[in-house]
Amino acid sequence: MKTVCGLERYTWVILLATFALLLSKWPASAQFLPQPSDPSLFDNVIDVPAGSILVDNFTIGSSTQLNLSGGIIGENFGIGVDGGPNNNIEVNINSGNVGQNITANTGTVVNIGGGSFGFRFFANAGSTVNISGGVFGPIFLADSGSEINLFGTDFLLTEVELTTSGFVITETPITGVIGETITINTRSRVGITTSLSGTLADGKAFDFGLSPQISPNIADFFAEDALLTVTLVPEPGAMLTAVILALGGALRRRRRA
Repeated sequence: MKTVCGLERYTWVILLATFALLLSKWPASAQFLPQPSDPSLFDNVIDVPAGSILVDNFTIGSSTQLNLSGGIIGENFGIGVDGGPNNNIEVNINSGNVGQNITANTGTVVNIGGGSFGFRFFANAGSTVNISGGVFGPIFLADSGSEINLFGTDFLLTEVELTTSGFVITETPITGVIGETITINTRSRVGITTSLSGTLADGKAFDFGLSPQISPNIADFFAEDALLTVTLVPEPGAMLTAVILALGGALRRRRRA
């Protein structure tokens, strides 16, 4: 009987270690993030792994999926054609580098989980950009009718108001339950500069200015009727901790039994 109990205990330890290993390879936030579509849904699939380079002024057309995972995309990358028609176009960026002047055009979907981006990113009307990671350049433009969805572990709205006596800074953390999507309608207005900052699901920090006006003196632009949402996801390792605690509790209960 003692030998059986000992084997049973070792079995639980092995299971615990296996689950820990598997979960360490799987981000805790993955279940809340947009996932790439099945490549079979596209006529053209372009993979850009590490060591691959797409030339400047590269543009993809309808029924195309592009997956960047460690490679390089040159400047003036066109996702779809300006003015369309664009049908069934998806770009998935997990790592790698994209040069300046990226444009997501009408009818396109861009899923960004990592990578670095050059000087300017433009989300045209009718485009959808899902951001859960990555490092962005100084200019992000969200046109009227575009959709920008952010996925991260914390978000903060900051308003800086210019008064006769100086500046008044108001910081408002965006709170909610994990997996909840919240629409951000606040924009900068006369005398008040508004920004949205936080930590994306990959752990990278971001800070977007929410000016509804395009100006040479203002880096970021988010149109009044651009849809801007944030979704809270678990901290890295949160799910791993929860499973370890659950399995540990089950092991203790088995011992007592």
